[in-house]
Amino acid sequence: MGLRHCLAAIVLILGAANARCATVYTGDTIEGAQVISQLDVNDLEPGKKYRFFFQGIQMATGQHWYVPLMVAKGVNWA
Repeated sequence: MGLRHCLAAIVLILGAANARCATVYTGDTIEGAQVISQLDVNDLEPGKKYRFFFQGIQMATGQHWYVPLMVAKGVNWA
């Protein structure tokens, strides 16, 4: 699977998770960033940047794929 396909899959997974669940933290950290398995941007404070690692699929070895993720949520100007 190429990089474009991986990124597209992550966007779909995060979008689906956003539609039905709150952010799920695994309790792990990598390089100081929290590891998540689902993201709901409504849980994030506006006007800030966030750095996570997204825990992806589990490989046959039992290890997960981890993808660095940066989220910049804009300020609501309502």
